[in-house]
Amino acid sequence: MSEKEVITNDKAAEKEIEEKYDIILIGTEIEHVNYLGSRTFHLKNILQKYLPEIKIGLYDVLAEDDDRIKLKANNYIFLPWIESIDLNWSNFFITMEGLGKKILYTDDFYWYQEQKERLLSDGFNLENLFDTVALSSREHSGWWNSRTYRYWGAGIYNEFYEKIDIKKILEEKNKDKKILFIDSPWSLEMSQEPYNAMRVFDECIPKLKNKYSDLKIVSQNCDKEWIDENLPERLDFNEMLKHYQTADIYVVSHKETAGLGQFDSRLCGVKNVTTKEFSNHSSLLAGEYTHELWSLEEGNQSFIDAVSKCLEDYDHEEIKQLSLQAFNDEIFFKNMVKDLWEVEYKKES
Repeated sequence: MSEKEVITNDKAAEKEIEEKYDIILIGTEIEHVNYLGSRTFHLKNILQKYLPEIKIGLYDVLAEDDDRIKLKANNYIFLPWIESIDLNWSNFFITMEGLGKKILYTDDFYWYQEQKERLLSDGFNLENLFDTVALSSREHSGWWNSRTYRYWGAGIYNEFYEKIDIKKILEEKNKDKKILFIDSPWSLEMSQEPYNAMRVFDECIPKLKNKYSDLKIVSQNCDKEWIDENLPERLDFNEMLKHYQTADIYVVSHKETAGLGQFDSRLCGVKNVTTKEFSNHSSLLAGEYTHELWSLEEGNQSFIDAVSKCLEDYDHEEIKQLSLQAFNDEIFFKNMVKDLWEVEYKKES
């Protein structure tokens, strides 16, 4: 072999090493208007915060083919939403090169099982695809197979919210209005009670507006007559946070698998109104002071009472601090790093 050939081979080997990542996230940062973009933002920043020395890549599912990185890593973390786990994605994972560990990070066991059963009807078993299924919530943990399933918790990048100045926000707020922000409601055709509050809203919101003349109802992609401000369906993540910050109450309207709006609003210092059916285990971890529960079984007055309690003065900064403690990104990261292959975390002294 000539000296020129040796040099060429050495350069090729170096290039091969350079192209390999320790971790590749499969998500998107092109858009911050949806669940996938928010999840990617949080997880990427947490990894960069606690593993600044390792090579982290993002395979952006919304990018053009030529703009995507080469899939070669020790660990692949897939961030799905809705029905993005389908036969095409399954084939994509099967044909990926290399022996990297394949991890699905998603919301809860129930959601994963729904996708698994859907694919089973097409003749494919997700259990053969991922080495680990990491979940945001402990719900249904009695059914977990410990070899496959892990609890990571809700991955929320704390430093982003620590910078929010609650005192300044409160000083600038319109004191003449109390704002009730309702998470985009579903129709009863999409989801029935007790996993949907639309009927209760139709009956109770007008009564609340009669009782509290200073009450303003804000929602997104909802044209109900009792809505005072209907926000566009697609709003950037930062724009949504501005609306959460000016709200006095964030109302959960239906069953959530994760419910990132619940985390975001609490971290902006805003109390939530929700039910145990709507909110999963992780989203209630910040404690009773951060939310008021109501129940369909107890009737409409239960909802009205929960909203009324939240309209009383409360400590917004305490809501934020309790939430930062509950949705702690270091605790999340320590759960996660145990399942990463050839990745070692050395905490700075």
